[in-house]
Amino acid sequence: MLQLILDGLIYGSIYALIGFAISTLFMTTGVVNFAIGETITFSMYVGIITMEWFHTSYLITVIEIIVITVIFTVLITKILVMPLLKHGSIISTIGTASMYIIFPILTVGLSTQDHTFPKAPIPKMNLSIISSWDAVIFIVTALIAILLHYFVMKSSWGVGIRAIKSNQSHALSIGISVGKIVMITAILSGFIGGITGLIAAPKLLLTHNLMGTPFMVALIGAVLGGLNNPKGIYFGCLLLGVVQSITGGLFGSISREIIPILIVLVVLVIKPEGLFSSIREKRV
Repeated sequence: MLQLILDGLIYGSIYALIGFAISTLFMTTGVVNFAIGETITFSMYVGIITMEWFHTSYLITVIEIIVITVIFTVLITKILVMPLLKHGSIISTIGTASMYIIFPILTVGLSTQDHTFPKAPIPKMNLSIISSWDAVIFIVTALIAILLHYFVMKSSWGVGIRAIKSNQSHALSIGISVGKIVMITAILSGFIGGITGLIAAPKLLLTHNLMGTPFMVALIGAVLGGLNNPKGIYFGCLLLGVVQSITGGLFGSISREIIPILIVLVVLVIKPEGLFSSIREKRV
C-alpha cells in the first residue's frame, strides 16, 4: 500500500505541473489551453532529435525545449486566445483545441518513433523506497508549487493577475496593462510546460501521446483542487494521483481511470468551485 501511495504522489506531481501550466494562463483569460500538452510533446521531440542528430549537450537541449514551448504558448495566446476572447472564452478554448489536432501532425513529421529521453545528470541518492528521479519529480513540483503560489499571492505581477481574474474592466480602469499581464502568464505557462516535459519524459517514455492522457487527468485534478488556486491544484492533483494508484493497484487498470473520475464528479456536484477553494486568497 505504501508503494501505491508513493507512486500516486509521483504521478500526481506530474499532473500538478501540467495543471500549473494550464492554470497560469486560465487565471488571466478564463481559457483552458488545450494545446499546451501537445506543445510540450512537440518541443520534447525537437529536443531529442537535435540531441541525437547534432549531439547537443543536455543543458543546450533543456534551454531549447523551454524556449520552444514558451514561444509556441505565447504565439497561441497572441494569435488564438486574445483575438477570440471578444467572442467569449469558450470560442478561445475551441481555438486552442484546434492546435491539439495540428501539433500531433507536426510531431509525427519530426519522428514516427518513440524515444527514451535522458535524465538530468543528478547525484545518485540512496533511497530505498523511491528512485532518485522520482525524488527529483516530487521536489521540483513542490518547489514550483511554492514559487507559483508566492508569485500569484505576493508579487506585484500577482496583484495584476488577481485583479484581472477578479474584474478585467476594473483592472483596466486602475491602469493595469491586461495585455502585458496575459503575456507574462503565457510565458510562465510555457516555461512550466517545458519543465514538465523534461521531468515527465524520462519517467513516462517520449511518445506521441506523452501528454495525451496526463493532460486530461491533470485538468480533472486542477478542477478538483480549484483551477484558480495553485495550492489547490497541487493538492488536488496529488490526491487524484494517489486515488488512481490505489484503485488501479487494488481493482485493476480500468478502475484506475473510472473510479477517480466518478469521485471527482461527486465532489464537483457538492462543491463546484473545487475541493480546496476554501483556502483563502488575499484581496487585491
